[in-house]
Amino acid sequence: MNNLARYKNLLESKNIKLWKSLNQYNLPSSWPNRHLPEILFIGASNAGKSTLINNLSGEKICKTSKKPGHTKKLNLISLNEQLLLIDSPGYGYKSNEEWGQLVNYCFDESTKLKQIYLLINSKRKLNYIDELMLENLKSYKIPIQLVLTKGDKCKEFKDRNSVSVSELVNGMNWRLIKNTCNKEAIVTSKDFKHGGIDLLKSNIIDQID
Repeated sequence: MNNLARYKNLLESKNIKLWKSLNQYNLPSSWPNRHLPEILFIGASNAGKSTLINNLSGEKICKTSKKPGHTKKLNLISLNEQLLLIDSPGYGYKSNEEWGQLVNYCFDESTKLKQIYLLINSKRKLNYIDELMLENLKSYKIPIQLVLTKGDKCKEFKDRNSVSVSELVNGMNWRLIKNTCNKEAIVTSKDFKHGGIDLLKSNIIDQID
């Protein structure tokens, strides 16, 4: 069975649910999950994390908004009690303290985190805040995959499933970036009919094997 078929099987049970929702005021003394593999989605405010996770889960579990800073919690979504997708608050919009507390708690307490997906708005590419984020993330030694969102709004990437990260650096620290994350970024689009979404699903399955 190929990876896409395996991912489809995760959703066919319809056992998709918001398993835990954590804010800075209700953090338990220990991480609530000790068994299921976890995938964390992070990115700047309004990068499209919640929308992407809704598509990956097949359910509108995460609330979405056009206004930045809408997600304020760590939302753990269970796919058939086999995998947890973690939606996190966006960084860079009046949320640095809250973001740091929640995400650092996840990094410090979780023992099942398999992959970090760093979402980048394809229209703006990487910027210095993303570079600082990569600098911070590399110390955790967890695989990082860049995902370009809203590819349909960027003529440069509109018909591509993936792009070389070298095309996104905008004068950033290329040595840091190429040594921290996968050298190919996955491209997704708003309607998720783009082939990149299948590439992302396959990539997720690779991480939990």
